[in-house]
Amino acid sequence: MKTLLLTLLFTYTLFGAPAIHRELTFTQPDGTTFKGYLKGDSALHWIESDGELIVYNPKDKAYYKAVIDEQKGKLVPSDEKFLPSVQKSSALDGDIKRKITKEDREALKNLYKKIKKENVPR
Repeated sequence: MKTLLLTLLFTYTLFGAPAIHRELTFTQPDGTTFKGYLKGDSALHWIESDGELIVYNPKDKAYYKAVIDEQKGKLVPSDEKFLPSVQKSSALDGDIKRKITKEDREALKNLYKKIKKENVPR
C-alpha cells in the first residue's frame, strides 16, 4: 500500500514539469525559422522571442503572437503571425529573453497563479 501511495505521489509531481531552459529553433509553415525559449510548464506554456510572447496554433501549424485571455485563463493566438526581426535576433543582441514587458510578465504570473489555484484543466 505504501508503495502504491508513493508511486502515485511521485507521478503526480511529474505533471508540472518545467519547459526546456535553452534556446531552440522553431519553423513556421512557410519555412521561416526563429530562435526562442520555451517558458512555463504543462499547465501554461509559451515561447519568448524578439520581446514577444508566442504560442503555437495547431489548426494551421503556425506560431502567433500571444494574447493573455484572463477570462479563459490561458494564452491565445492573436491574428498576427510571429515574424522574427533580423535586427532583434539573438545573434545580434545576445539576450532575446529580456524584452518582455514587466506588465506582460506580471499578467503571466497572475494567470499562472490562477490556473494553479483553480486547477484549470488543459
